[in-house]
Amino acid sequence: RPRPNHQIPALSIGAAYLQAELLHSTGNNLFKLSLGGRLTEMFNLADDYALSGKVLAEPRVNISYTFGHSFKNTFRAGYGEENKLPTLDYLYPEKIYKDFYMLNAYSNKEEYRRLITYTNIYDVVNKDIRENRNRKIELGWDMEYQGFDISVTAFYEKTSSGFEYFKVYNPLTYDLYRTLKPGVSFNDHIPQKDDYEKEKYSIFTNSSRVMNSKKTIKKGVEYRVIFPRIEPIYTSVELNGAFYKTNYGSVLPEYYYPDKMIASQVYPYVGIYQTDPQNEYRRFNTNIWLNTHISKFKLIFTNFVQLVWFSSTQYKDLYQKYPYAYIDLDGNAHTVTPEVILKIDSEDMIFRHLKKTILPIDYVRNTKPVSLLWNIKATKEFNKFAKLSFFVNGIIDINP
Repeated sequence: RPRPNHQIPALSIGAAYLQAELLHSTGNNLFKLSLGGRLTEMFNLADDYALSGKVLAEPRVNISYTFGHSFKNTFRAGYGEENKLPTLDYLYPEKIYKDFYMLNAYSNKEEYRRLITYTNIYDVVNKDIRENRNRKIELGWDMEYQGFDISVTAFYEKTSSGFEYFKVYNPLTYDLYRTLKPGVSFNDHIPQKDDYEKEKYSIFTNSSRVMNSKKTIKKGVEYRVIFPRIEPIYTSVELNGAFYKTNYGSVLPEYYYPDKMIASQVYPYVGIYQTDPQNEYRRFNTNIWLNTHISKFKLIFTNFVQLVWFSSTQYKDLYQKYPYAYIDLDGNAHTVTPEVILKIDSEDMIFRHLKKTILPIDYVRNTKPVSLLWNIKATKEFNKFAKLSFFVNGIIDINP
C-alpha cells in the first residue's frame, strides 16, 4: 500500500556554530584552550513531536599543554557531545498492514471458493523519538624528538539513545469462521459467513517501531609512530594502529514470545525480560607503512602491511532466565511473582515456556587467529601533470 510522496513532510534543519580559542605561551611552553558549541533545531515538525521547537546544544572543549624544544611533549584532553537526528524514514514511517484470514473456503469448483480477510493497520509513528546524543572524552600524549613523532590517544564514547527498530508485540482479537454449521453444503452457492459458527480468535502480532533504544559503548587506544627518514634507502616508516572494544546493546527490556501451541490454541503470553543484552567486539591491529621516494628517478614505492593480532566477538547479558513481567492476550501486563516463578520451575504446561534456556556455549568468546595483509603500490612521475601508478592488493593475505 504505497503512499504518495507529497504526504511526507520535507526535512528542514538549521544550525549555528561558535568557537573561541585561548592561547598563552611563555618560551617553549604553550597552553591552548578551545571552547566551542553548536546549536541545532529541526523545523517543519508537527507540534506533537517531541523534537518540535527544541534547540539542541552540542558543547565541546579541548585543552592542550606543550613544553620543550628539542624534546617536545604535548598533553591534551577533550570532551564533546554530538546529536544525531532522526531521518525522514524514522520520523514518518509507513503504516504496517497485516492481513489475517477470517474465512478460507476451498472448493474444487473455482466459482465456489471464498477468502475473507481481516486487515489490521498499525501506525508505527513514534512522535516521542528524540535525538541520539553521543558523548566522547579523549586523553592524549604527543612527543617529537630527533625525527621521531609519537602519538597516543585513549578515548571513551557512549550513547544510550541510538535509533533502532524495536519489536513490539500487540494482542489482537477478531472473528474467525472455520467450523461449518450442520447441514451446510457449498454445491449451490458461494460460502458466506452465516454458513459457519462464529468464534472469537486471539493472537499476538508484532510490529517494529523506531525507538531510542540502542546503546553503544566504545573505548580504546589509538597510536601512531613516525620514524626518522632512512636516507640510504630513501624510505620513511610509519606505524599506527589501535585497540578497540565496542559493546552494542539495548536500554529497553527484551520481549520474548514462545511460538508454541497449547491445546490447539496459540500461546497466551509474551514474556518481558530485563537482560541488558550486549554484543562485544574487540580488535587490536598494527599498520606498517613503508614509503620510498627516489626523486632522481621520480619513483615512489608504498608498502602497506596490516597485522590484526586478534579480533573477537562475544555475547553477554544478565543471565535472566525468568521474565519480570508478562502480557496476556487482553493486553494486560502482569508482574511475575514468586508464585509464578514456582509455576515456571514446576514444569507448568503453560508457564514453563517462559523460562529461557541459557547455554554456556552461547556466551563463549570467539577469537580469530592472527591475520596479515600486504599491499603494494608503485608510482612513476613523468611531470607535474602526469604520473602512472600500479597496484597489487593482497600480494600476501594470511587470514585463517
